[in-house]
Amino acid sequence: MLPFQELLALTFFAFLLVLPVRAYADCVGGEPVKASIEVQTCEALDPLDDARFKKEDGTLADSEEFLLRFFKGALITNKNGATYMYPSNSSDPCAGFSSGSSVEKIVSSTCCDTGAWGKCVLGGRFLYDVDGAPVNTFQ
Repeated sequence: MLPFQELLALTFFAFLLVLPVRAYADCVGGEPVKASIEVQTCEALDPLDDARFKKEDGTLADSEEFLLRFFKGALITNKNGATYMYPSNSSDPCAGFSSGSSVEKIVSSTCCDTGAWGKCVLGGRFLYDVDGAPVNTFQ
């Protein structure tokens, strides 16, 4: 049997080894990949007015700059119910995402948006144009 101090030290180090894995559990994914998304619905989002981006007290869950950069645009739902965020400053971010259409985009799930709840908000998957810059919420 181990003395109490050794047991305490082993427990502490085991906790430290597990912590990073748990902290990034919602952000695990592979490299961004080109994919064909079969659109079921498209919802235009303005995170400054949307309750999903606010804490219980009504304040924004993150900075305005961050929310506008990554969550102003379109929330796309595919035929299987998976959701994807398509950041856009367009006045009509759902143009090109009509119901029943199939679009070629790059899917990035290597980063996730940790919101007020500590989980991925809106699924944590982002779309960007094939010739566009990858979405990285860790920037």
